[in-house]
Amino acid sequence: MARRAGRGGAVSALLLAVAVPGRPGSLRVTVRETPVPGVSAGPGPSCAHRVRVTLRGGGRGPVVDDHLRVGAQAPPPWPRLADVVVAAGTHAAAADGTAAAYPGAAVVAVARDAVRCRLRLGPYGGGYGDGYDSVLLGLHRRGPGAVSWAVWASLAHAWLVAGLPAAALASVTVRQLTGRERAVQSAASSSRRRSRSCTAAADSGRFTAV
Repeated sequence: MARRAGRGGAVSALLLAVAVPGRPGSLRVTVRETPVPGVSAGPGPSCAHRVRVTLRGGGRGPVVDDHLRVGAQAPPPWPRLADVVVAAGTHAAAADGTAAAYPGAAVVAVARDAVRCRLRLGPYGGGYGDGYDSVLLGLHRRGPGAVSWAVWASLAHAWLVAGLPAAALASVTVRQLTGRERAVQSAASSSRRRSRSCTAAADSGRFTAV
């Protein structure tokens, strides 16, 4: 993950590869996070970030999604202003309760533990398409470089903004690209030739339906 100084503090950026079954290739997703000034900048439940997610690939032009992602324990008024709310909870209905508390959020993510997280997609009382879906995220593996649940929640928000079907999130696979893979992707883009020197990503995971 790359970091640089920004007006609101350190800006972090990472590159993901998102594979969707039945679709050739994979989406390339860039996630940039900028801490909101005056609010905790850490990964905990009281942080707030302005996030830009860019999706490329899939036979369409790039889709850019800017949103506000806030931890449920952040100071007011930030949680009620958020597009994405991230909380912790073990009860099956925790995502429903969090969505009811913050009805303006398009995505609510409630982390159950290190390998499970329930997503609520669509504003509470409204919805995208046929309404919101409740999806359980299950990672195959989590390590020191694993993609955080907050990043997965931001990906889900960008997924909705791009008009992609929420149900498809139940089967996607997400990999965080290594530094070597990022360099290979950059070289391939400039030369329009594929390189076979990619290494295995340090983290991979997938959504599994509840």
